[in-house]
Amino acid sequence: MLDRIPHDVETTKEGRTYTVNGERFLLESVTTNLRIINAPDMNDWRVKHGKEESDRLRDEGGDIGTMAHKAALRLANGEGYGSYEWERLGFPVPVGEDVCPDERVRNCVRGLTLVMEDHGLTPGNAELFVWSRKYLFAGTLDKVEIVGFGTPDIAADIYDWKTSGRLFVPVWLQLAAYAIAFEECYGIPVRRIYPVRLDRGLPLVKSARYELGREFKKPDGTIVRDEYKEGPAIDEAFNAYLHALGLGQYIKSQGGRY
Repeated sequence: MLDRIPHDVETTKEGRTYTVNGERFLLESVTTNLRIINAPDMNDWRVKHGKEESDRLRDEGGDIGTMAHKAALRLANGEGYGSYEWERLGFPVPVGEDVCPDERVRNCVRGLTLVMEDHGLTPGNAELFVWSRKYLFAGTLDKVEIVGFGTPDIAADIYDWKTSGRLFVPVWLQLAAYAIAFEECYGIPVRRIYPVRLDRGLPLVKSARYELGREFKKPDGTIVRDEYKEGPAIDEAFNAYLHALGLGQYIKSQGGRY
């Protein structure tokens, strides 16, 4: 089990101020910084649904994501879920013959259980705070799996849980930044980064599905699925993240926002 990094965070007018091991730093949030990247698909989605409905769906999706991450933390720590835990989570519990008024969070957890089984993920090392003194950003890793423990080939795989309808390109930048910060904090090289989409499914339908990585169409029409990135591909994504980080910092230095 990895030692957790003691830290506190305070939101100030300058931004998020972190106290790490007694020292104070103004750090960028990795996910907040990535808002600088234009998302045409998301813009089209908001136009299609209109502001009021898209805001409602965004908030609803955010609530589902928050509850799914809380449930994921329990599972990653080797704990299960019963009616009591669902009630504490604030999610509807089954009524009658195991019928739940909204299965979507439970579907995410079912998908997560499959991920853990399929990849042999072990308990622990979930919701880990990492930060970079060199680049001054911070983030929280959903799950870290250590491979080759106790050998010269020790490495880490980083998993990130998403509950959105699809994964977009910036997810690679996010996980690459996490990988760099993790290596800086723990001195363990990252082997692979895995974005995982947990399928929410429909409110009244039980399901258990997940997708690794992204599927996309190349300019020549070929369909490609990248389940993970490793080695130079992580470095390439991190270089792109640094461009986004620099752009965001410049905009804020000029009195702008994003």
